[in-house]
Amino acid sequence: MSRSSRSRGSHVSLTAVIGTVVFLAWAPAAVAQDVEDGQRIWKEKAGCPLCHGWADDGLASGFHNQGGLPLRKTQLTRDQIRMTIRCGRPGTVMPHFDRFAYTDKRCYGMTA
Repeated sequence: MSRSSRSRGSHVSLTAVIGTVVFLAWAPAAVAQDVEDGQRIWKEKAGCPLCHGWADDGLASGFHNQGGLPLRKTQLTRDQIRMTIRCGRPGTVMPHFDRFAYTDKRCYGMTA
């Protein structure tokens, strides 16, 4: 292996290491911001605690439905949770939060 090949390989490795370190330093901050945003939306914008309880345990205060599903035990995937929030659950008290949910077929292939 030539000297220039080794130095290029070292440069690539060093770049990968620096990129990884920068990502690892940034990732926790991004995750923390996602969690903070999610908590704010949960409490203030969507009013989820009214049905699902302040601790996501399904023990609500009785304002709407006497307890939504306990979300701490959900087996839904992230995508399924997002779809449920956007589209609600037809035939249940779970409302949709996408203002265009049933104007086209984006939600469960249904329109209003």
